[in-house]
Amino acid sequence: MQHFLYKYTKLREDFFVEPFIRATQIESLNDPFEVKVTLQQIIKARMASNTFHGVKEEFDEENFEYMMDEFLALSQQDLSEIGIISLTEDPMNTLMWSHYADEHRGIAVQLRANGSFFEGAIADTNGVRNKYREDYSGLVNEVPQVVSYRKNRPQFDFIEEVSAKDRGDYPHKKFNQQLIYTKANDWIYEKERRSVVYLFDADRVVCDVSDEIVEICKKHNIEHSIEKMRIEVNFPTNFGYSPNVLDVPEEVYAQQEIKRDIYSLSRDKNALYFFKMSKDMITAIIFGCNVDEKTIERIKKKLTWEPELYMMEPSIDAFDLEIKKL
Repeated sequence: MQHFLYKYTKLREDFFVEPFIRATQIESLNDPFEVKVTLQQIIKARMASNTFHGVKEEFDEENFEYMMDEFLALSQQDLSEIGIISLTEDPMNTLMWSHYADEHRGIAVQLRANGSFFEGAIADTNGVRNKYREDYSGLVNEVPQVVSYRKNRPQFDFIEEVSAKDRGDYPHKKFNQQLIYTKANDWIYEKERRSVVYLFDADRVVCDVSDEIVEICKKHNIEHSIEKMRIEVNFPTNFGYSPNVLDVPEEVYAQQEIKRDIYSLSRDKNALYFFKMSKDMITAIIFGCNVDEKTIERIKKKLTWEPELYMMEPSIDAFDLEIKKL
């Protein structure tokens, strides 16, 4: 049985020529509790982890809070490097269409859920596409993970909440994962699954223009354009990408450094980070009920692949949406 996930988004006509998906930095998410670390969480997690690993840390009482503040700053810094790609299991939710698809003037993109939806992904020995595998620290995993919904923020009162599956695992892996994949019960209607990536891996960066970024682009012949004091930087597919992180070719390593430099210069709440999508993994486009027919006909002429096309319609009998094939 084929399973799908969906991405609600605004309707941008260039998507139908070359599709990109945005990864949102945590400070730009619309939930004020999103992936935020507290000092209390750091202290509890640190102590529980030490108990599990049989580690005795000697803390000078006078410097204890200072040390925990340092751990807090380091943890938040690590989390600031990630981008969240929010997907859902439900393409029929009226609130989602209102909040994330431009008040029903946008689209829902249907994606295959059996492999990476990133362009340039490689099939492994089992034939499953992958590109950005789960990292050691538990910060990044391109495979969309189910979000848990709770009344309370993670408290880390129990060793099981932070203990590693294996003693060789990164000691704060579970801590990171609980912060990233836990939200308040108020959001349960979203039925969210999250793909998490590093922002510096983005294929397209849009940010405030700077002389330094322009200079890097010109020096290395990287495609870029400037409009209204904003610069758009586009990297070739798999620029700086190596499937083997332990054996990176020298040329690819140099490309990674270029990406990191541009990322560092771009970092701002207003910066946008996009990842190129594989057209093969986009099986359908669903238009919101407020998209006009002329727009749809214009988009049909622009499409560079052949997804199935659908449109939402308000139900005559109930406060529900119905879907029809175009």
